[in-house]
Amino acid sequence: MMFASHHERASPARLLFRPCRTVGVLARCSACMTPLALAAGLALAMAASLLPDMMLTIAATGAGSPPVMLVWLAAAATLVLTFAIMWAVYGVLLAGVSRWGAAPITPAVALRLAPWLWLPLGLRLAIYRAAELLGIDRMHLGVSGLIEQFGQPAPLMQQVLWQCDLFFAWHLILVGVALTYLARLSAARLVDALLVYGLLALIFQAVLTLGAAA
Repeated sequence: MMFASHHERASPARLLFRPCRTVGVLARCSACMTPLALAAGLALAMAASLLPDMMLTIAATGAGSPPVMLVWLAAAATLVLTFAIMWAVYGVLLAGVSRWGAAPITPAVALRLAPWLWLPLGLRLAIYRAAELLGIDRMHLGVSGLIEQFGQPAPLMQQVLWQCDLFFAWHLILVGVALTYLARLSAARLVDALLVYGLLALIFQAVLTLGAAA
């Protein structure tokens, strides 16, 4: 197996075009600040995009409402905390399914890889939040958009199907690369690991989304 040299540096572009070598770089170094900074920036940008709606809502509720900046700071802190929880959960899932391989990924390496592997999902958030701000409705429905004509599924199932899209498939491909080149899973084990990882990740993301909307 060929990994990159110690002099190579990881970047989102390298992960996209040279995922195998980039995963090798990430497994040996502590390069997690770039995706974490991107995630924190995305969380703050999403909170900033909510500010106009917050101002209108607070203005409509009257003088007894809390200050707008306080509400915004609470929303920003909640988003950053949510991203941190997702980082930890995705890292634990990756370390767990890698135990089916010949060289399980340690929790420390899994946590280092998790924010990089999560980049497609962060890109999804950015694109569809931008679409909402531009007034483009129903741009992202995942698989759930294909079955609406047959009836409305239960909320949890709808959220699970909503998460199934090309961005999640891209995320699974990167996870598969990490499991193949680091944990050395066989083809059969890799399919099983991706199925388990994908199902648990979808359920977790659906529960998180429903909890945030409650």
